[in-house]
Amino acid sequence: MSATCGVMNRPNAGIANHPVAATYPCDFDMDVELSSEKDVLTPLRVTAFDGDVTFNTVGFNLEIENCKADSVEVEVTYQGSVIYHESLDAAFLNRGTHLWEWDGFDNNQILDTKVLKSEELTISFIGTKNGIQKKMYIRKKLNHE
Repeated sequence: MSATCGVMNRPNAGIANHPVAATYPCDFDMDVELSSEKDVLTPLRVTAFDGDVTFNTVGFNLEIENCKADSVEVEVTYQGSVIYHESLDAAFLNRGTHLWEWDGFDNNQILDTKVLKSEELTISFIGTKNGIQKKMYIRKKLNHE
């Protein structure tokens, strides 16, 4: 199924040669990937045992392709339960690549490093255009042991 994302005018059509607007289909799409090669999420910029300073957030590049999205939501789940949910604001809906960062805290402002280290942690990006949903999942260990 396609979403409608544009208008095409035909200058020589319609009553009294008024342009007729016709919609054309656009395949809304999105892609998500970690924003850096480092996939370490340790809060509060803690120095790792090897001396590297870790990040206090982990970033994701969200690319909206072909059409502007109507909405984009992020859900972080652990063992099948949603622990964090966010509806992204209008700046994330336009075509292009956008950086979204997460600090690892759940909806109750609890940071559980056991959860962050778990391979059962899933981050889902759900984009919607004209009622059609597309989902992208990140299932990756976000912290070194």
